[in-house]
Amino acid sequence: MNTKILTFLLIFVFRPLSNAQRFLSGSSKQEILLWNNSQDIKTYNPVEIVYSIDHLNGIFVSATHDNLIKTWNIFSQTKFKESNEKQNELRSVLLLNQSICLAGYENYLYFWSYPDLTKVKHIHNTSLNKIKVLKLLKEDKLVLIGSSNGYIHVFSLLSETIIDSYNSGGNKNTLDVLNRKSLVSDCESNKAICSFYFDSSNKIIKNKTVCFSTELYAAKIINSSFAIFGVNEVNLVTWDMKSTSVNKIESKNAKVYCIEIFDKDTFITGGESGKIIFWNLKNLSIIKEITKTDIFYVLKNIDFDFNALVMNSESSKFLSNHSRFVRFLQ
Repeated sequence: MNTKILTFLLIFVFRPLSNAQRFLSGSSKQEILLWNNSQDIKTYNPVEIVYSIDHLNGIFVSATHDNLIKTWNIFSQTKFKESNEKQNELRSVLLLNQSICLAGYENYLYFWSYPDLTKVKHIHNTSLNKIKVLKLLKEDKLVLIGSSNGYIHVFSLLSETIIDSYNSGGNKNTLDVLNRKSLVSDCESNKAICSFYFDSSNKIIKNKTVCFSTELYAAKIINSSFAIFGVNEVNLVTWDMKSTSVNKIESKNAKVYCIEIFDKDTFITGGESGKIIFWNLKNLSIIKEITKTDIFYVLKNIDFDFNALVMNSESSKFLSNHSRFVRFLQ
């Protein structure tokens, strides 16, 4: 079936049921689960450890341990397409819009058409090192790249080049960005957490530093002054970014590897204990927990768009005024 027709049909039918709140999980059990609230309702079998998931219009894309990108039909539980080319150390995949996804490997960025996974182009740059995480700053047409050598790279989608590289130290297992004023990451060789912002030239500028000597696994900025982290100990860490200290919350005897917003009042965490825990976003208490046998590496909400709550009104114009990039992505 023509992929444009398929996408249209999926947009039309992919509407959540009343009171449903769905998310996807990827784990060490080599499967992807679709959840409706706290009930797993569908299983997808990539037969590989799942590191990254992104979703749009009833199709989701995964990055797995075999270094292949795969797209999946969320309704039929079948694999839609699989990339016919790969590089080493695939850890992150990111949807730029409804027609292009970006994948990060060791020293490579690949642009794939979505959802049929035809290679559009690739960029080789040894300064990228092993790419651990990709984050889209949509309104500014930038992608942030966290590399295992401690660098955060700023990649321009307009010029298709790296326009800044900031050596913050740390392993860069995670970073998160809310807008150009709010970026958080590990820093100073895993001895601290730092906040950053972008200047008018899209250069990364360090803002604040808080001492914390444990490796970061997950990061989620809740608003411009508050962030939550999963770390190499059995606690969640919270940071009021106006302060110079962090707080710890016991996380049910489990290291947290992934954090996702569930709805406007709730976030969820997954990690090494085989638990998915639902947390109250306001008072940080545990609402409920689900116990499985997996190590959860990724959680992805598909019904609730948290970024839409904080994105300014210009965000929807991501490509409309940039004809060169529109042509590239079509």
